[in-house]
Amino acid sequence: IIVGTPTGSTAYSLSAGGPIVHPLVSSMIVSPVCPRSLSFRPLILPSSSVVKLQVHKKSRGRATAYMDGRDCGELLQGEYIEVRKSPYPLMCVNRSDLAAGWALDINQLLQFNRTFSYPHDTPFSDDDPNSREE
Repeated sequence: IIVGTPTGSTAYSLSAGGPIVHPLVSSMIVSPVCPRSLSFRPLILPSSSVVKLQVHKKSRGRATAYMDGRDCGELLQGEYIEVRKSPYPLMCVNRSDLAAGWALDINQLLQFNRTFSYPHDTPFSDDDPNSREE
């Protein structure tokens, strides 16, 4: 399970099928990674939420907690961690017009509403000098 902020875990969450959330939206994102059930979907929660992740008491296995890619240890049966917004905000350098700049950056990065270009540049294209018939 990925728990993050709009600016903190966008790449991880997006690759797991999670949402893209504007950085000015004060929220927390919960995205399942390879869920076993179709009913477990990504969530966008208010930033005041507290998310409790607990290993079931009768679980046959353990869980490992990673924070910002760092192994923080194992959780045994019945143990849990709570994730909440820090009372100490992290100051970031942003564009003067974050709202417009963010949308343009996302569109360029993910190439929304763009068609595939043809012909494709492949090793099998007609422009390959080795594939000419004589």
